[in-house]
Amino acid sequence: MEVPFAKYDMITNSWITETNFTQNFPINKMLLIEDVTSSGATLFGPTFYEGQEIQTGVIDLNSIYVNKSYSNKFELVNSSTYSWNITSDGSLVISGLNYTETGDVFKVCYFATYPVEILHPLNRHNSNIESFKVINKTGFEYTFVEGVDYKLSQDGYKIYFFDLYNTILEDGNFTIYDLFEIKYHAPLSE
Repeated sequence: MEVPFAKYDMITNSWITETNFTQNFPINKMLLIEDVTSSGATLFGPTFYEGQEIQTGVIDLNSIYVNKSYSNKFELVNSSTYSWNITSDGSLVISGLNYTETGDVFKVCYFATYPVEILHPLNRHNSNIESFKVINKTGFEYTFVEGVDYKLSQDGYKIYFFDLYNTILEDGNFTIYDLFEIKYHAPLSE
């Protein structure tokens, strides 16, 4: 539920209903687990619905476990026995799993990201984003582009990254623990 706000400015003797904001936020990752019953698979990040489907990308592989058909427990698979990569569309491709019998089940554990929540609506007629960037520990920056790197939710309070891995993580210059900062003008509504 959105609550409209206004504050009184004693200097100008007027009510203020919108202003400039700077918000820093963390990127929260989610662990996804998928069952695979073959020697390889292509897995995708989560899909969200905001008037249309928004497919988000995978950012990392955590681990793979196997329950062989003759066993009753899952065991960690040595990472040197299979290969994996994240494709240009943000999907996770795994190959070379030691699938030998019907009934073998692999549990693939991988990371994606939750949408970022913003305190004020970014999709109102009087809202605009001044800058949206990530800054690493050495001061190197990447500026995100709406429609290319991310999409706003219908209500304007969430940001969905399409593919953080290929956008900033793959080259090693950034991590999800770097400073993510958005500067914007928006109503005081929350």
